[in-house]
Amino acid sequence: MSNYPPGVTGNEYEIAGADEEWVEERACNNEEFDYVMVSPEAFKYASQLGSKYWSLTEQDQIAKEIGKHLRQLNSLFNVTDGNSVVQYGKCGFVGDVMLESYRDTIYWTCPICAKDYEEKIENYYSE
Repeated sequence: MSNYPPGVTGNEYEIAGADEEWVEERACNNEEFDYVMVSPEAFKYASQLGSKYWSLTEQDQIAKEIGKHLRQLNSLFNVTDGNSVVQYGKCGFVGDVMLESYRDTIYWTCPICAKDYEEKIENYYSE
């Protein structure tokens, strides 16, 4: 007896998890990638703030001044030469991603545009 709803065995990927995980290079072919252009100053400030936040030595200081950082980001994103019009284009990501396999399918997500991919494993055999 299980606590799963009717028709659910617990062997589903969403419940059981991946059979195997590994890192491998993949290319994203998403041609419907939405993005907004920002100024180089806004990008640099946001990137540096993000990397400083993960540094344990600077977290307390950033937390004390969070309002200042949010105001700065707001002004950089909304006042500078950035174009707030949504652009459309190809993602173009090529790089290492975490792959997960479950039975005869490999799953991965593009780290840039968040498109989900599923690939069938050829010559798959179950144990």
